[in-house]
Amino acid sequence: WLNAQQFTKQALLLSQGINAPEITYLWQWQLGRISKAQNNIEAAILAYSEAIKTLTAISGDLAVNPELQFSFQESVEPVYRELVSLLLTPDAEGKISQGNLSQARGVMESLKVAELNNFFKDDCLEVKPVNIDEIDPQAAVIYPVILPNRLGVILRLPQTPLKYYETPVNAATVEQTALELRRTLVIRSRRRFYKPAQTLYEWLVKPAESELQQAQIKTLVFALDGGLRNIPISSLYDGENFLLQKYAIALTPG
Repeated sequence: WLNAQQFTKQALLLSQGINAPEITYLWQWQLGRISKAQNNIEAAILAYSEAIKTLTAISGDLAVNPELQFSFQESVEPVYRELVSLLLTPDAEGKISQGNLSQARGVMESLKVAELNNFFKDDCLEVKPVNIDEIDPQAAVIYPVILPNRLGVILRLPQTPLKYYETPVNAATVEQTALELRRTLVIRSRRRFYKPAQTLYEWLVKPAESELQQAQIKTLVFALDGGLRNIPISSLYDGENFLLQKYAIALTPG
């Protein structure tokens, strides 16, 4: 690993020297993966963060310049998701810092902007963050994050530090469950949608039930990820009621 790390740093210096950011981010990404393999999580997070900074700086060129367009799912999206996975890894005491939670949320929102720019092939989005407390002081924001071996959820309650919970379920299972709900809702009289609707409720909402009640939350705002964006989230089912019967529901890209 030491040789690989040394050669990667040399390559990184060369790409920076010739001002080739479309190559630079790849070496930064590789440096992050090497640091992760060495179990140096702090260095890995730093390298991944630098790679995303580089990607952000060239986002306009990636969107409009055919010579710089990459396969988004293979060469861009993994950088974001691998960084989020590192940020959402508990420390030796089993905790995740507020700084890491906040950064993970920010990285996921940056990914969504990058996805839209890539889709429209244009650097077209001007992002203006708004504090949800200013819009609705009784709203909670739920950020699901689909990772390879777990489904993480970042919870934002009014005037409260970020909270986090996760379910040990792989990405393929999450995507398949969302697809099953979408398919079975077409013929509701068969009631086959109850099972996937309840499964998704248990993953996304149930772990936060007590905190939502204590905070007297009236509205749930979802910033959905992956295949979860293709389902009517209000149809989630707790075994007795649908989510829409318990809360007002809102959706936002981030």
